[in-house]
Amino acid sequence: MHGETPITTVPGPPAETVRALRERLGSPADDLVTDEIARRFTICGDDEDCVTGLRGFAGAGLASLIVIDEGSQDPVATIEHLARTARAAGLLPG
Repeated sequence: MHGETPITTVPGPPAETVRALRERLGSPADDLVTDEIARRFTICGDDEDCVTGLRGFAGAGLASLIVIDEGSQDPVATIEHLARTARAAGLLPG
């Protein structure tokens, strides 16, 4: 939330929330992130949820994705799982 850009204005989080997140950049602000905001900006859940999320973002024109893992899983296994999910979503060749 580094300012007013298409990623903060088009999906429509309330301007006051964007300002509050920007003011707290670098500090905990999880109390400001609603379930609706998380759904608009992230993909999470089980495999089916992630396939649906990837398809939705791709359908909206997303051309790249940032993957953030909390670090408890093997990175190779994480990438392999992401690739399987992307294939299931039809975004990578089989």
